[in-house]
Amino acid sequence: KIDEIEDKSFSNLGLLKYLDLSINNLSNFSLSCFIGLYRLELLNLSHNSIELINRNLFKELHLLISLDLSFNKIKKVEDNSFISLFCLKSLHVNSNQIRHLISNNNTLNG
Repeated sequence: KIDEIEDKSFSNLGLLKYLDLSINNLSNFSLSCFIGLYRLELLNLSHNSIELINRNLFKELHLLISLDLSFNKIKKVEDNSFISLFCLKSLHVNSNQIRHLISNNNTLNG
């Protein structure tokens, strides 16, 4: 099982469309771990130990359509964490410990 992803681990995989990192021991990510995945459409991070979603974690993933964060330990999703995911159609966050996901204007902003 994977415990850690190093900075820019995927930087040479610019054509990659699907990345499945589910069922590992991932808990923290560097803000540059997904840099270079410009064509990524599906990212599965389910069944890990993620506790925090940083607002800049997914900033390079403009073509992402599906993001699965289910079955983690997420307690906090920072504001605007999904703002750069212009094509996102499917977001799975079930079976986490999230207490607040709605902004002040009652919409899911970024």
